[in-house]
Amino acid sequence: MKQAQLGAEWLEVAKGQFGVANERQAGLDKLTSQVTQSQLTAQNQANTWAAEDRDRYKSVFQPMQDDYLQKVQNWDSPERQAQLAGEAKADVMNASAQAAQTRQRQMSAMGVNPASGRFAGVERSADAGTALASAGAQNTARNQVRNQALGLPRPLPAMTRRVRACANPLRTTSPASSSRTRKPAPVASL
Repeated sequence: MKQAQLGAEWLEVAKGQFGVANERQAGLDKLTSQVTQSQLTAQNQANTWAAEDRDRYKSVFQPMQDDYLQKVQNWDSPERQAQLAGEAKADVMNASAQAAQTRQRQMSAMGVNPASGRFAGVERSADAGTALASAGAQNTARNQVRNQALGLPRPLPAMTRRVRACANPLRTTSPASSSRTRKPAPVASL
């Protein structure tokens, strides 16, 4: 009999505890639902921002990178060297033509006959100086382009890794803090 009474009392205690647990669980279920909904809303917003950022990266930054890389790769191309050497030569030839006109006026003012040997010697000497200056200007222009190319950032793969790391707004660690991230090779300078 005592066992039956003890069982009945335990049943009442268990029913009471079950009711208390149900009340507590209802509050927890409501809170869990709110937290879950908040997290889903935040995730959806983060996904929207990530999609917008990715679209911007693809439409703005990748073309800029491609353009930059194209310029870097072709900076000291033979065509660019020839173009700048031609411009330098044109500058020298223009200055030489102006100097020749000034020289001819001075020689005429001194009474030197344009058909004389003296006049021809001065002109030949000036022509040799012009040729030398022209060749020097062309070589200088080519060397400047080559030296500029050496100063451009390399290695390029390291640069693109940094750009990709910056393009991910949801990344929680920096590339430098990752134990698997390698540091880019140092840039060689001459």
